[in-house]
Formats: sequence, structure tokens, C-alpha cells
Amino acid sequence: MKKLLFIALIGATATGCALRSKNVEKPDPIIGMSLEEFKTDYPRAGLVYLSADSATYKVYRMSNSELWIDDYYYFGKGRLAKFEQKTHFFNKSTVSVERSLLRKN
Repeated sequence: MKKLLFIALIGATATGCALRSKNVEKPDPIIGMSLEEFKTDYPRAGLVYLSADSATYKVYRMSNSELWIDDYYYFGKGRLAKFEQKTHFFNKSTVSVERSLLRKN
């Protein structure tokens, strides 16, 4: 009985995890798309810069211990003018500095 309960629990956990981890495909941005279309396609986009006739939005895509990726979308007059992906790498190398105990003048 305990084995059956344990197997059912593992099955329910695996099914729940699989349902939560759906890979959602975002539509590719199209140059000239309106700001309203962009906001509905990318609701988690963060406003980076805003002026009277232009705006820049950032969408955080992924990260791990060595890099993170952000997508930037530039709007002019309410339309998407350009977009780019920026990848930031972390440098994990270390440098050791040895000091001499004897100082020479």
C-alpha cells in the first residue's frame, strides 16, 4: 500500500511539474509593430527609457551562473524601430597577487 501511495505521489508531482513548465513561444517581433501589440505579446517587458517620441523596453530572457541575456526593443513614434539581444558574461577567473615580504627601496 505504501509503495502504491509513493508511486501515485511521484506521478502527481511529475505531472504537475510538466504542466507548469510549458515552453511558451513568443511571436517574433516585427519592425513596425505598434507599442500596444508589443505590450500584449510581452506583458513582462520593463520600461527602460521614455521620452516624448521614443521608448525603450527590456525583456529578461534567461540566466545561469555564467551569463544572462536581455532583449532590448526600441520604439519611435509608437512603432518598433529596432531590437537587439545583449548577452552578459561573468568572468570567473581569479588572480592571485603575491607580495614580497622584503621591501627594497
